[in-house]
Amino acid sequence: MFTAKIKDIWENTEGRKKIFIVACTAIILLSIIRFSVWFARKHRSSGPSVYFKQLESKNTEEKKYAIYTLGQTGVVSAIPELEKILKEDPNLDIKRVAAWSLGTLDKNKLLALVDCPDKDVKYIVMETLMKMDKGNIEYLVKKFSEQDEDIKQKILSYIEYAAPHSYQEQLIEIAENTQEPLGIRKKSLEMLKTRDIQEIENRLWNLYYNDPNDEIKKTVYETIRRH
Repeated sequence: MFTAKIKDIWENTEGRKKIFIVACTAIILLSIIRFSVWFARKHRSSGPSVYFKQLESKNTEEKKYAIYTLGQTGVVSAIPELEKILKEDPNLDIKRVAAWSLGTLDKNKLLALVDCPDKDVKYIVMETLMKMDKGNIEYLVKKFSEQDEDIKQKILSYIEYAAPHSYQEQLIEIAENTQEPLGIRKKSLEMLKTRDIQEIENRLWNLYYNDPNDEIKKTVYETIRRH
């Protein structure tokens, strides 16, 4: 019935209008074909192989986009290249994108790089882990004793950021450890000023009476008095 109506309308249409309709239809069909071809080419040209090539690009933005896309699209085969870029590329922004994509593809690979001897890499890895999930602070706290003073300060700042009311046990252990740098011990005590110290108050008093360092004693007393 619908076809019959179309046929009837067509037969009653003037010649010039018929030409116009045919021309419009042809243009529409041609546009659809051209779009289909463009889409197919774009789809083919956006595969992983293209992004792998762009990892060698001298264009910073192009390289960052390729690194990010490989991570977001789950290209696991890119892990070795991303790890290499994170360790060796001199551009810190590119390192950060590589760390994010590496962590997206394999979190354990990123965690392992906390032990990297390169300090820039270590900082970027920790920064990325905390951006991805504040819960990663637990891993950083476990690695605390193995780090140098600068990294320890950074981990303490992440504890303050991610868990401002927790980790009292770990902080008092750091403060009690006379092998730790003075600045680290004092920082740990300062952080306890904003935390519940009920369960560790006796240990704080013991530190106050027995620690050989007067600065530690003073900081302990100030911490206790804040409560």
